[in-house]
Amino acid sequence: MSPERRAKLERLKAARVVMVDDEPTTLDVLEMFLEAEGYGEITKISDPQQAIDRITALRPDVVLLNLMMPGVSGLDILTVMRADHELKTIPVLIITGSSDGELKRRALESGAADFLSKPVDPSELSLRLRNTLATRAYREGRTAPAGSMPAPSKGQPELDQRRVRFIMDTFLARLRPKLDEMDASVAQGDVVNLAGLAHWLKGAAGTVGLHAFTAPAERLGELVRAQRLDELPELMRTLRRLCDEAEADLAASGSRPC
Repeated sequence: MSPERRAKLERLKAARVVMVDDEPTTLDVLEMFLEAEGYGEITKISDPQQAIDRITALRPDVVLLNLMMPGVSGLDILTVMRADHELKTIPVLIITGSSDGELKRRALESGAADFLSKPVDPSELSLRLRNTLATRAYREGRTAPAGSMPAPSKGQPELDQRRVRFIMDTFLARLRPKLDEMDASVAQGDVVNLAGLAHWLKGAAGTVGLHAFTAPAERLGELVRAQRLDELPELMRTLRRLCDEAEADLAASGSRPC
């Protein structure tokens, strides 16, 4: 490796990246993407209510922020950051599965630097993050503009396939206990927990690219909001069937079973 390349990679390793998302699976997947590109200082925050305190303490170089979170939204966090004298210079990349143009406009007005859509494409994540960091560094006079930062690694096909299988394994390993929790919540009539689980399923499945779960997750949320709990057992059977099929596909491709 050339000295120039080594120096550029060291800058990546030194970049402090904070990720805020209420879904741990999304955070795990994003962390894997970033580690594969050479980032070493990554902090995951799954409780949005703790985000401002953690960001204030950590002083990251960039924040990856989910826009749609229950309780405290990404827009709430962004608004607080932009009103804070010390936090307002930290660039924020918004990650969202929403197609709401008005919501995106409000985020831009609040100071968002860029957007990434779920499911997050690792190459796009790498490029946008690299350019955002380089732009900030250039403005602060610390390094050259974006072109001087290391380009995202293209990887090898077999490595990319291993990454895909790892992502699917991670999601499915979390999905089984979540389905058990859903069944228990259905039996107890716990609509609050079911609403949170529906939100988790839609966001996590979309992030890892398992789109077969998206429509059932949306349906789950609709039924919970309408209090139509008698229709949930059939939907749960559909979700378990989809999980079985996904695990079978992974086993056939050579990945370890969950």
